[in-house]
Amino acid sequence: MTTPTPHLSGSADAASRRERQTQQMQSLLKQFADETPDVTAAVLVTRDGL
Repeated sequence: MTTPTPHLSGSADAASRRERQTQQMQSLLKQFADETPDVTAAVLVTRDGL
């Protein structure tokens, strides 16, 4: 119980990995939005609904 550091660093790694995935997804959505504006509204609404 005196060494919670590995767990903390592990969750930090997971958080940064999630952050990178989120940024990749957002850039993909943005690229997709530029190509197909009308579909994007539905995608954003669906994503927010989850």
